[in-house]
Amino acid sequence: RQLMQDFGMFMAEKSIVTDLYNVLGKEVYKKRREPIPIDLHKPDLQKEVLRTAKSTYMNFHTGSCYAVKIATTGQDDKIAFENFMSAYDKIVAATPGGYDNIRSFQIKTANSISLPIYDVKTDHVDHYEEEDEQEDDLLK
Repeated sequence: RQLMQDFGMFMAEKSIVTDLYNVLGKEVYKKRREPIPIDLHKPDLQKEVLRTAKSTYMNFHTGSCYAVKIATTGQDDKIAFENFMSAYDKIVAATPGGYDNIRSFQIKTANSISLPIYDVKTDHVDHYEEEDEQEDDLLK
């Protein structure tokens, strides 16, 4: 618990990262603060640490909701949008079942409610409304 209070990010050698659950305890994993894998054998370790620290990770756990950090509130809107567009295809590719298994995308900060930017229910409603309009046009 003290580690989680003192540090915002944990890195661990990629070869042992899966063995750390028993050492760190379930609280770390429950709060989604698990160690980020890093290759300590890279020739330029400083570059590897910086690359790892700037990267985004999506860990699949049991459950149906995942959070992926793609920007910070200190970033320009354009950069945040570019980050989202860059991450979107990767999120879809990493999701089991791909796009068909994604039900929504939302934007959220630490102190805000979620703002939906895509919701499968809304899109299906729009799709059905378009079909109804096309059917009405055919009946006229």
